[in-house]
Amino acid sequence: MCHDTAPTLFPRTASTGSIDGAICALCYAGATRGPRLLVLPDIYGCNAFYRGYAAYLAEQGAGEVLLVDPFAPFGELATVTREAAFQRRHRLADRAYVKELIDFIGGQRIDGVVGFCIGGLFVFELARQQVVSRLVAYYPFPQGLENRDPLDVPFDYLPALRSRHTVIVGDDDALLGTQNLQRLQAQARANDAIDLHVMDGAGHGFLADLESPDTARAAVAKRGLRIGTTTLLGG
Repeated sequence: MCHDTAPTLFPRTASTGSIDGAICALCYAGATRGPRLLVLPDIYGCNAFYRGYAAYLAEQGAGEVLLVDPFAPFGELATVTREAAFQRRHRLADRAYVKELIDFIGGQRIDGVVGFCIGGLFVFELARQQVVSRLVAYYPFPQGLENRDPLDVPFDYLPALRSRHTVIVGDDDALLGTQNLQRLQAQARANDAIDLHVMDGAGHGFLADLESPDTARAAVAKRGLRIGTTTLLGG
């Protein structure tokens, strides 16, 4: 699991509204003049971590944050397990969903998007299609993911990509793997549009370490959180 519980530094603010339709989202109101942001969670959906994170971005200066639930049409998880989450995830048609997401982003006048894990894979596709100017992907999959309606593999198009996007990964991410990390680093060195940040000693889902008793791990998580927040808010 990438994340489940929200750290105490995230506010416990309830959502201020919701959107139902082809794209479902919880809304979190923030600063009047801040950017409108959109959050794409991992395969576990809009759990306490992401609700807290959306409220955190609103508190930090976003005008409004929309926490999107790609899995809303398939209902809640009967059991919060990796197996159940992947079973539900495989019902999502990635390419068709991202097409609807792009239309939604345009209609909602979104300024920035942040995605985690599978959401990070979607961010790569948004960058390829030059959807918004502020894009952040936490521990995404540049090697792509299997799906009944799969997206193009990011590694195939990242070398020619011209839309700047920020990618934040750990150097010990077992789901990414050493070879894929090295390939991503090589592509980032050759293409300034890929703003790659590799967190030393961090694994997949390292923001879960924000309150780790290991001060070094907590410091890495806080640095990763700060990079993403600054990028999204235009700092």
